[in-house]
Amino acid sequence: MKVTKEDIVQIKPGKTKHFVCDSPIAARNGQALVLNYVKKYFLPKGVESFTTETQDNILSVTAVPTTESKN
Repeated sequence: MKVTKEDIVQIKPGKTKHFVCDSPIAARNGQALVLNYVKKYFLPKGVESFTTETQDNILSVTAVPTTESKN
């Protein structure tokens, strides 16, 4: 699976989505997409940031809610 910008921006604030990629390199490429592109230019409403974690070929992305959304 190739992770796209559209996949990332659809994650709701406070939720985590797991992507099973074709290889560990693909998971790291998805992580780079989130941290270097989506996080800087396409933060959805209600999302303060994204956090990522990779383990083998699995990429986990969490949409951190804004302070206003936490209340």
